[in-house]
Amino acid sequence: MKPRHHINLACGTLLLCGAVQAAPLDVCPRYPAGSIVTSPPDASQGADGAFHLFAHNAGSGPEDPANPNFDYRFCLLDNDDPAREQPVLRLNAGQRVNLVLSNRMESVPGFPAPHVMAAPGTKLCVPLPETLKGDISLTNLHYHGMNVSPMCAGDETINTIVAAQGSGGTADFRYSFAIPSNEPPGLYWYHPHVHGIAQQQMLGGMTGVITVAGMEKFYPAVAGLTEKILVLRDSDKPNPADNPNASEDEPWKNVSVNFVPVNWDATPGTPLPRIQAGAGERQFWRVANAAADTAFVLKLQFRNAGQDWQDQPLELVARDAVPVTDDNGIPQGRQLLQNRIVLPPAARAEFIITGPPAGTEARLYSDDYNDYLLSTNPNPNAFDATDRQPARVLAQIETTAARPQAASMASSPSAHTERLDRFAGLMVLSSVRARSFFFTKDPAEDGNFFITQEGNKPHAFAMESPPEVVVNMPAVEEWTVQNRDNESHVFHIHQVHFRVLEVNGAPVDPSKDATLLDTIVLPPCRDWGNADPEDPYANDPDLTGTNCKQPASVKLRMDFRSPDVAGTFVYHCHILEHEDKGMMAKIALVWNPQQAAREARVLKNQGEAGPIRLVRESEARDRAAHRPALLEVGNALGNSLLAALKGEREEVQRPEICSASRGEIKAPRGDSASTRPGASMPGRLEAMVMRWAAF
Repeated sequence: MKPRHHINLACGTLLLCGAVQAAPLDVCPRYPAGSIVTSPPDASQGADGAFHLFAHNAGSGPEDPANPNFDYRFCLLDNDDPAREQPVLRLNAGQRVNLVLSNRMESVPGFPAPHVMAAPGTKLCVPLPETLKGDISLTNLHYHGMNVSPMCAGDETINTIVAAQGSGGTADFRYSFAIPSNEPPGLYWYHPHVHGIAQQQMLGGMTGVITVAGMEKFYPAVAGLTEKILVLRDSDKPNPADNPNASEDEPWKNVSVNFVPVNWDATPGTPLPRIQAGAGERQFWRVANAAADTAFVLKLQFRNAGQDWQDQPLELVARDAVPVTDDNGIPQGRQLLQNRIVLPPAARAEFIITGPPAGTEARLYSDDYNDYLLSTNPNPNAFDATDRQPARVLAQIETTAARPQAASMASSPSAHTERLDRFAGLMVLSSVRARSFFFTKDPAEDGNFFITQEGNKPHAFAMESPPEVVVNMPAVEEWTVQNRDNESHVFHIHQVHFRVLEVNGAPVDPSKDATLLDTIVLPPCRDWGNADPEDPYANDPDLTGTNCKQPASVKLRMDFRSPDVAGTFVYHCHILEHEDKGMMAKIALVWNPQQAAREARVLKNQGEAGPIRLVRESEARDRAAHRPALLEVGNALGNSLLAALKGEREEVQRPEICSASRGEIKAPRGDSASTRPGASMPGRLEAMVMRWAAF
């Protein structure tokens, strides 16, 4: 991938800096082929209570004309210890996280230029000097999937650029943010997010996982089980399209499991990664697809001598760091049984497996992803231009002696001890606004990629551009995302989750699959009519995808109700090559209950929002129980609206209505409820307030 253009800073031009001696590869060590797969080390906290991660790199890049190199590496080391690479951040809901990112990377040639904020007067979270050398040594961190603040020192990726001292930067940056008290337990992850170079740093391995504790409260079946954290990554290699002698099944990227390499052709005698499990042992596997560009179609397979491989059930308990629950936040009473789990880049899955019987072969397998994409389209002329991702054996399962296991409660409706309040009631609410977006691209070599809101003209993301979407909160919106391109794309949005309502116009059954996600794949266009899918933008100068007669599509219920995610952040394709080439846009969430209420009323009167129903019949008792508190908050909103109409104040002040640190709704100070310190309602009543305000 080549740089598309230079970025003009207020002080000058951002250019690649000159070559320096690269660090040795062992600064970011890797396991040899055939190693036993072990879970990553846990991150440690220093005497200051903070995590300390040190960023390093080694090797020049593939665009170095003197020496094209594909074995480059990037890593984050716990306390600068090479034996503690990409550690697990073990966190808890309600915790304040302090993390110091120390940039010790070096400027090396062979990589594209990053895109740094260029607008004059832009306030950056980290001061950047006029002498900044913008190159591959710039970095930052995105806390993927976490429902935390996108402000400076939080999960902010637009204005946060941490430059190494050699590039003129301060080298160290302290992140400090609060995890909401109602943050779901599950598997999150972290990775760099500097636009233009995120793909290369992720291909080099700079990715790790985060856990928020408490899954056993929703699915007691995981309690006492051996936990295995498996991080799937991809790494760079020469493009097979440039080799006329390459096999048609040669993949675009290499892959690994916890840095143990996977040989893509898996010829006899090639050592595979080894995962150990006791005969018949139940284990809790937590799998993150931390690949920049590669998807996986996961299967656990067994076979006896002389027989074919057989898919085994995977007992799914969570996707994208959200336990599988109904719209009331209640676990479904059992794990969802799946024979395969499709993980596009950035997706996570947490499930229980049962080890093979003694004497039975077993393997972790990824099916052919291109075949999977085509299988989603019944059209006999289905076409897929997605980069080649063939079937691969990811690891062999080694059966060890059966291990004693702690007693585990069977998962049942009465066994769970928690409900998931954060996303409860999302399906009950009528959406305030519907929006549509579509994926397209410029088919020219090194052309840009686009995600466009319907009615706008496609254009590549620019760091200095204003938000494409502005939402007054609290709100719930319905987004339809289409893929009008001839290759697959992956939709992801920062800070929030969404509920999947429909795929290609068909309702999704939440009893059969997890539907609360932060990442979802869109296969290629389903019907090109008389157009040539190999020339998808012929006679389409605006690149809006007019040749696609039936786009692949998803309908999503977007959750913009919580004040702790207010701010500006991004949504994009999580195939990082596409994101780095422009398939990204900004969204601004503004906490403004008065304006949100006005918009809801206007849209309802215009017929753009469906009928708004306060609560379902099954929630009538909740409404009765909390009616006094609901009226107090409602009256406060009404009084604030009257005051605003008189010009006395502009909006309801966030601290008076919501406690961001506790995720609860509180009566305003000075109201009758103030005589009861801390008087509050369950977090799910925030949805009721929003529905009340919409009338």
